[in-house]
Amino acid sequence: MCRSEFDRRRLVEATLAGRNVRRALMVCLQVVAAGLSPIVHWSPFIAITVGNLVAEFSELRIERETRPEYRLFAGWILMLANVALLVVIYSRSSPALLPAFTAMIMPLIGRYPPPVLVFGSALVIATELAVGLGYLRPLTPAVVMTTIVSAAVTIVVTAGTYTLLRSDESYRRESVIDPLTGLLNRRSLGSRTAELLEKAAFLSIPVAVLVFDLDHFKAINDELGHDVGDEVLARVSVAIQEHLRSSDAIFRIGGEEFLAVLIGVTTPMAMDLAENVRVAVQKSGTKPTVTTSAGVVVEAAGVEHDFDDLFRRADAALAVAKESGRNCVRAAVGNEADPSRARSVPHLRLSRPA
Repeated sequence: MCRSEFDRRRLVEATLAGRNVRRALMVCLQVVAAGLSPIVHWSPFIAITVGNLVAEFSELRIERETRPEYRLFAGWILMLANVALLVVIYSRSSPALLPAFTAMIMPLIGRYPPPVLVFGSALVIATELAVGLGYLRPLTPAVVMTTIVSAAVTIVVTAGTYTLLRSDESYRRESVIDPLTGLLNRRSLGSRTAELLEKAAFLSIPVAVLVFDLDHFKAINDELGHDVGDEVLARVSVAIQEHLRSSDAIFRIGGEEFLAVLIGVTTPMAMDLAENVRVAVQKSGTKPTVTTSAGVVVEAAGVEHDFDDLFRRADAALAVAKESGRNCVRAAVGNEADPSRARSVPHLRLSRPA
């Protein structure tokens, strides 16, 4: 459902950013429904409460999920079924609540890629037509007209939103996404790492930087051509994404160099994740087989994090990994980072946004 780590990260961030607004809206709707219960009975209040519980469960700890999009979309389907049940129970012979289906488009907007929006909208429209034309009786002209108008409004909202999302997605991808691997590119490094370091400082949790470099990759390009090299990079990027967390920021910072910034992990956890990536790259099915060396640094909570320093230390650990025979993971010890082992990388010197 999410075609890249960028889509997955945007989904999680949009969900977390809108959580308080969603909760406040649901509470308001519950209060209104409770106040109107003498007139409209308790069906709306029960349906809103169930929908709120479903949303809370589907969003629970999604930042720790490897594939949060599946749980969130499953929760959305349950909410759609809940709305359908409300319309069926309450409407009886009246189509008054059919327009409520159009509101189900809103949780999809800005969270999922355009194809998922289209698929979700198709489910909404199919449900509208099934309830309006297949359940409500008698099938009067008013019922038919309301059903068709409700479905048409859903189509119009989807079409307009789809156009905007495609335009926004194209702009974002060109700006911050590496087109070959689908990972974040070096241009996005400054803003994204600044966000993560600020979040880590606010929550008082550790920060880890992992640097990966494919072993002898230049020989692949020189001997087999850049097309083969590009295919290797694409497969390696998938292996890296699958063995790191959805909340981790993963960048392609050079031809065969990758960098990941993790928060809330200890040194053993970061080492395990890096080792998982190393094994996954070796087993990724690339032809020829490719391996990776990795350098890891973890900085404890409660200190001021400086990305330039973290990168130098992780890069020094990477140099040690290469000197140790490659295809291995090495960690920087404490604050030690031998400057002679780290490369001079002025292109990675960062300035935090004002």
